[in-house]
Order: sequence, then C-alpha cells, then structure tokens
Amino acid sequence: MILKKLGKQIIQVPKDWLSQSFLLAIALLFCLPALRSPFWGSGDAWSNLLPIVHYRHSILEETTVPYYTELWYGGRYQWQNPLWNFLYLPATLLWLIFPLDLGTRLVYLGHLWFTVWAAYRLAGIFLPKEIDRVATAILLTAPVLSAYLPAHTEKILSWGWVLLALYFFFHPHLPALRKGLWSGLCVGMIPLTGSNYYAFYMLLLMGGLLIACGDRKTWWGFLLTASIGLLHLPSVWYLIGQPRGNPNEPIASLSISMGGILFSLAFGVSFPMTWESWSPIGLASLYLCAKFFVNHLRDRQQPSKAETALLGSGLIFILLATGVLYRGHSLLNTFRLPMRALPFIALTVLLLLLIQIARRHPCGYTFFLVVAALQVGLTSFLIRPSGSPYSPYDPQAQAFADLLKQHGAHQVWLPSDNAREMFLHVTLNRNGIGLPNVYYGDMGQEAAIYGNHCGYGFDHLVTRMPIRTPTYLLKPDLFWTTTTGMISRQNLRLVAVTSLYGQSLYLYRVTCAR
Repeated sequence: MILKKLGKQIIQVPKDWLSQSFLLAIALLFCLPALRSPFWGSGDAWSNLLPIVHYRHSILEETTVPYYTELWYGGRYQWQNPLWNFLYLPATLLWLIFPLDLGTRLVYLGHLWFTVWAAYRLAGIFLPKEIDRVATAILLTAPVLSAYLPAHTEKILSWGWVLLALYFFFHPHLPALRKGLWSGLCVGMIPLTGSNYYAFYMLLLMGGLLIACGDRKTWWGFLLTASIGLLHLPSVWYLIGQPRGNPNEPIASLSISMGGILFSLAFGVSFPMTWESWSPIGLASLYLCAKFFVNHLRDRQQPSKAETALLGSGLIFILLATGVLYRGHSLLNTFRLPMRALPFIALTVLLLLLIQIARRHPCGYTFFLVVAALQVGLTSFLIRPSGSPYSPYDPQAQAFADLLKQHGAHQVWLPSDNAREMFLHVTLNRNGIGLPNVYYGDMGQEAAIYGNHCGYGFDHLVTRMPIRTPTYLLKPDLFWTTTTGMISRQNLRLVAVTSLYGQSLYLYRVTCAR
C-alpha cells in the first residue's frame, strides 16, 4: 500500500518542476568549467570585482561603513563608481558571508539559475505546453550568456530582473496596482546591481509598455517601487554628459550595422566579433517572426497597443546599437558601448513573437521554437566560461603581497599593461594595498600620480626592468586616460628584487630627494 502511494506521488510530480529542474541542470553544466577553475573570472572580472573587494575590506577588515577607500586612485568615495552594487543585498550578503572565490561562484551561478527561472515563468504566460516554455526559456536566457565569459558582473546580476519585471507586467491575472508595484520593484533592482546600461534600456522598454497600458494605477505602482533604483543615482550622476574617456575611439568602432544585428540574432556572431555582439535567438525564431509579420500585413490586422510599444522600443534599440542616436551630442557618452543594446533587440523580437503565438495559436510553431532553442543552446556551449588559471588566493600572489607589506607599502604604482595579471590587483587590494594606477572601466578616472608622499601619490614603485635612466616615465597604462608623469631616479631606492610567475619584478621605495 505504501509503495503504491509513493508510486502515485512520483508519477504526480508537476511537469513544471521537471522542466525547471532540466533548465537548472543545463545551466549548471554550462558553468561547470568556471566552477572547477581556480577562480571564476577573467579580463573584466577583476575590475568588476574591485568594488566588492573594497566594501569587503571596509566591513570585514576595518569594521567601518563602506563610504571611502584609499585602495583605488589614491583615495575615492566607494559609491562614486558606476559599477557599485553594495546596495544590492542578494549578492552583497553572499560576498560578505563567504570568501571571495566561493561567494563569486554562488552569486554567478545563483543568478543564472534565477534568470532561467524568470525566463521560464515569462514564457509560461504566453505558451501552454511545457516543451514550448523550456525552449523559449533557453532563448530568453541566451542573450546574456556571453556575460559569463568575461564575468561582466552587472549583466549577470540584472538580466533575471529584466525578465521577471516583464513577467509581472504581462501577467493576465494580476490587478493593475499590483502589476505596477511588482514590475516596478524588479526594474528598481536593476540599477542597484550596477547595470547602468540595462537600467536605461529597461526604462525605455517599460516606458513604452506603461504608456500603452494606459492604467494610472499601474503607473503609480510602478513609479513607487521603481524609485528604489534612484539610490544608485549618485554613483553615475557625475558621469552624465562627460566627454568620452577615450576620444580617439570613435562610436562607430563600438557600434553594429543592421546586417550585424541580423547575424547576431540569427547566429550569435557578428562583426566586430566580441562578447558584446552575442545575442542569438536562432534562425528559426527570426523566420517565424518574419512569417507572422507578413501574415499580419496580408490580413491587414492592427497591432495591439503593446505590440506598437514594443515596435517603437525595438526601433530605438536599433538606433542605439547602430550608433545613430549618439550623433551630434554627448548626452549618451555615459553609455559608451552602443552594441550593448543588442540583448534588448533580441528580447523585443521574442516578446513580439510570443504575443503573436498567444494570439494566433498557429500550427507547427513548436517545431520552430525547439529548433531555435537547440541551435542557440548548442552554440552557447561554445562560449562557456572557463574561469581563470589564477586566483587572488594564489600562493605566489599572496607572497608578493606579503613582500610589499614587509617593506611598508601602502600605495603601490604597479605595471598594469598585462591584462592576465589583473588578478594581482584583487590580491593586493584584499591585503589593504592601494593601487593608484590600475585599469578600471570608469569614465573620467585619473591616476593619482602626484600626492603627499614626497610629492607623489604612491610610496612604492614596481617595474619589470631595473631603472637605469635619470628619470622614469609614469605611464598609468589605463585604457581611458593619457595622463603621464615623471619621477627622478634620485627619488627611488631599490629595496627588493623578486620573481612572479617567471617574470622579474623590481621594488623601489619612493624617497624624498635632498
């Protein structure tokens, strides 16, 4: 009798749980190489993690409020950072409770699971069959998967909130006020993750949908809860309208053509080939969407208000991605990468497709969704995050930090011309050593060349070669600045020679020349 009851319970497991478990397993498999690596991160991951390292150091080491830090650019307010995400508690608590490496794994994998779940819930509003929901969840998740390769933290943290906001907005059974409150709360979380691009794009998308909705209760509910995102405004206010950090890099080099957009949506690859140009939804999805569009014109059907809003938003995203809206002014210089609008173009196309499927219930659409999901899913495994062969906890890196502390180093001018060594920045910051000249993806940054220590902003200098000239060029090696300075050899005293991963390093102490 007991076995029969257990058998019935097993058979009666809800299909949606099986579907979601399958999606979560696929997500885990996608992340497996990074989870098994010494550290989940490479390239931009290290600069993205510096604000986390800063508030961890303030709270856990100095037992102070994370307000100001001397760990970057010679001293700066921590919140004066467009990627600052301290107020985003779901990630902050994990990074404070667990060591940095484990916390990073939990945050990244947990948010991929959250994104997959939100994508599945959004698909379920429009599609009745489980196979369709699973396929569409894969398509809705795919545009953000390239962010896991360089570990663009702000994208990883925010895409799930984008999808969940749309789930609440399109939910057919939510009262108008509750629809606005819940969707607004999700949108308000996006800037708190430090994702300024996605916050901007999401406001454009939701703005059109709210106007099309026309319900004042939804408007007021949305504005009330979305205003939580204003807490992030001080972190970006000083950047708005600033001249471009690198005026020699034209907008055209960071934009994408219409043909490039189509290739990105169809195959995930385009020119220029970067992780920013990855936003696949599959060739079959584009075909199905084009087919519906032709039928729509042939039948002379009027688009719904929501479809009109999505078409308008999609056009704006295309104009942003191609760089057209950047011409003739500097107001959008804060958003220096036009191609980052690509995921929202993909999202808009998918939403239009889902609305058409829900309205028409056409025959055979499952085949196209499944084919698109298979194409996108298999292709996505080509860009699986592999992680870094180095870790901020690496014994050699820690030994280098200990050597610097042994010589009383507090602010160190470090050669930062090798991106593969950026994990050292995290290691040194973890040990309370400030770095006035390291790379950071922030417009308007200036390296602290000069300061209060014998006229300089650092007390120790690290070089790859011994200094044999009367002066040494202080080149920040920053992508966004051309500021340089000079220091006299008389102001430097060689105190140690060491080796790090086969590379000789020379440590000089800055002295006050007589």
